[in-house]
Amino acid sequence: MKNIILKLRNFTRKIKQEISKRIKLSDQDINKIITENKIAENSYQKQYDKDTFHSYIYGEQIKYQKEIDSMLSVLNIYKNPKVKISEKN
Repeated sequence: MKNIILKLRNFTRKIKQEISKRIKLSDQDINKIITENKIAENSYQKQYDKDTFHSYIYGEQIKYQKEIDSMLSVLNIYKNPKVKISEKN
């Protein structure tokens, strides 16, 4: 369960990173970023399940845990980013 939560946090931070880097975003842009990252997350999950045999292979699970921890560390600045969104009326 911990690995699932860490993976979700990782992809959530990636979404925040991409949104934070952009100056102007439409709703369509935001939805595209979210969709692309959900697809990447699902692909990563499938590979994880294959490599760990759905978490039964402990050694592989530990490798993924270290990789995810590393990615979370790199993306730590996007844990609670302040994103300004200006709307034109």
